[in-house]
Amino acid sequence: MKRQQQHLLRQQVWKKLQSISLKDIAWIIAGSFILAFGVNYFTVPNDFSEGGLLGVTIILFYLFEWDLGVTSIIGNGILFIIGYKLLDRRTMVYSVISVVATSFFLSLTHNWGSPSEDKLLAAVYAGILIGIGIGMVLRVGGTTGGGVII
Repeated sequence: MKRQQQHLLRQQVWKKLQSISLKDIAWIIAGSFILAFGVNYFTVPNDFSEGGLLGVTIILFYLFEWDLGVTSIIGNGILFIIGYKLLDRRTMVYSVISVVATSFFLSLTHNWGSPSEDKLLAAVYAGILIGIGIGMVLRVGGTTGGGVII
């Protein structure tokens, strides 16, 4: 009886893991990079902000010069602890990958931008890049963290 239960448990775990694809993870990592690039190349150098947890992260950067990646992963980690039961396993795994990748890329690209003379154009480019990045993550069933977790 115990062996049957273990076998069923292994089958359930295997089935869950099969729903996680490397192609989806590649989309998540690419989307996370585009999101982080948009933030660091256009948003931060031009003193813009965003909404949600990313906006809080950016404001904390402006006030205290805390690293965006570290602040993002700490804030999202707290939200993951609060809301981990609210998301299904696949969405949670994809969201953790997205948050870790975005935080890494936020730290990696933090010096890539420079202020633009045309603030409107910078805002448009930031919105396009950040929207594309978030869209790529959402397309495969992940989230970019923040309030979506809870």
